[in-house]
Amino acid sequence: MNKESKKGRWYRYFIQLMVLTLFVTSIPMGIGAESAPPFTPSPNSEQSPKVEKKEEVPAPHPDQVQKNKVRTKDASPTEVVEERTETEKVFDNKDGTYTKKVYTEPIHTEKEGKLEEVSPKLVEAPDEKIVTENTKLKPKFEKTTQDGKYVQFKVKDHTIQYELMSANGEKGEIKPAPVTATHENNTVWYKGIFPNIDLKSTTFNENVKEDFVLHEYTGHHMFTFAIQTDLTPSLQEDGSIDFQDEKKETVFTLPKPYMNDSSVDQQSGEAVMSDAVRYHIEKTDEKTYTLTVTADPKWLQDPARKYPVYVDPSITVDDFENAYTSSSYPNVNYSGGKLWDGGQNAYTLKAGYYDGTSGTNFSFIKPEISDFKGAKIESAT
Repeated sequence: MNKESKKGRWYRYFIQLMVLTLFVTSIPMGIGAESAPPFTPSPNSEQSPKVEKKEEVPAPHPDQVQKNKVRTKDASPTEVVEERTETEKVFDNKDGTYTKKVYTEPIHTEKEGKLEEVSPKLVEAPDEKIVTENTKLKPKFEKTTQDGKYVQFKVKDHTIQYELMSANGEKGEIKPAPVTATHENNTVWYKGIFPNIDLKSTTFNENVKEDFVLHEYTGHHMFTFAIQTDLTPSLQEDGSIDFQDEKKETVFTLPKPYMNDSSVDQQSGEAVMSDAVRYHIEKTDEKTYTLTVTADPKWLQDPARKYPVYVDPSITVDDFENAYTSSSYPNVNYSGGKLWDGGQNAYTLKAGYYDGTSGTNFSFIKPEISDFKGAKIESAT
């Protein structure tokens, strides 16, 4: 009896324990839970939190940092100076591509063994001359004319020295006055070198455009120069003069002269022009020649003339490779000095039709494109 009673009590305890265990395990773990505070070791504790070990990277060199800043800041194209030619520029676009710009005339010329930017701007030199900053044809203008001497032209080892001797016509002969030059940008003036006549020179890379500026007709239509040079001049069939070296190679050319007045058409922008101007040259001494520029006096005295009139005796070192033709004058070659527009003070090419007098005009240009072989042209402007 006692054994059975004792055994029954153990069964009841066991069942109660099982029920309690099932009850505890059925309670969700989140209930009554609290967040443990972060571990903070005591000052005397030997425990410490585990820290992930990181590899130390050395700081970049200051020069490299500066290069990176410059590269990021200046991402615009830059010129590759070593690739320059007389008529070309090459630019690094900073994206793996390059741009080549080709011009129809030289934009670089040699200076101290390097190709530098062409600059026909006139500046005063230490030797009391007025010179261009950097051009192929190198003129030296006098600050003050002495005995008519006013300019010397030089290319490589060859020179031409100009001395203005006189102006002639039905009013007789007059001598040039000593005048002081004035210059601005690429133009130099000898104002009042003859009464009511100025001498103006406009500089470019390969030529100098010269004009006698007649403010009125003074009875003088012939202008005479003394020329000193180591070259041999010869008058050509087209009215120009070539100056050749001992190898018969042309170094300088005086294009056929012409003249124009100031009666400018408001629509076409053209002045009235005449090619009734001619050269005459003869040898007077060893390496010395007399050059006479004669303008048609009838044209100068025509009541239709609007003064000032510009009479042109220019000089160039290369033949012009640009020209235009006109259907109204099919036998005339408009190149060289004939491209000069006195009203615009620039060389111009004509294209298209204006009226029956001008006809249809076609312009021809000759850029240097030999380096384009194998190149892909993406655009042209």
